[in-house]
Formats: sequence, structure tokens, C-alpha cells
Amino acid sequence: MFSIGIDLGGTNTTAGIVDASGRLVAQNRVKTNRLSDCQDLARNVADQVSDLLAQSGLSKSDIQSVG
Repeated sequence: MFSIGIDLGGTNTTAGIVDASGRLVAQNRVKTNRLSDCQDLARNVADQVSDLLAQSGLSKSDIQSVG
């Protein structure tokens, strides 16, 4: 199984997928739009997670946890 970690910062949002041993499988970083409302921010994070899944070749069912 795999886990997704998200670091929502004031400048950048970084996300990654790790395997059960903690090995980084995929990672991406986007600029955080601090002027967005919470719905836009949530959509941006969801898009970022979708990009990670596509990059890694994994599906939602492969993900055990998100933090």
C-alpha cells in the first residue's frame, strides 16, 4: 500500500506518494495561491493528488492514507 503526504505552505504546496517502506514514488510542487478561497484550495490539492496518481501509475484504491 501507499500513502500520500501533503505540505500546504504559504508559498508552495508539495505533495508526494511513498510506499510502505517510506520510499518516495512520486512528488510534485505547485505555487500556493493565497488569494484562493478554501474551495479553490481544496480543488487545487485534489488536482495535485490526481497528477501524482497519474505520474506514479497508481489508482485511488492503492492509497492507504493521506496526511
